[in-house]
Amino acid sequence: MNIKEARELLGNRAPWELLAMKRALESMPALNNDEENKRLEAVKVVMKANGKNLKASMNRGARLG
Repeated sequence: MNIKEARELLGNRAPWELLAMKRALESMPALNNDEENKRLEAVKVVMKANGKNLKASMNRGARLG
C-alpha cells in the first residue's frame, strides 16, 4: 500500500487519531477482520510517511496550550 491509497482510506486525520486507531487495532489482532487489517496497514503507512514521533508532537502541543 502506498501513501496515496492509505490517505484515501483514512482521510485527513489528526496525529492523535492515528495513534489511537493504531493502538486499538493492535490490541486484539485476532479479532480484526480484513477491512480492519487493511486500515491498520494504512495507519502504519501514514505514520511512517509523516516521519515524526506522534507522542512527542502531542506532548509539545500540550505544553504550548
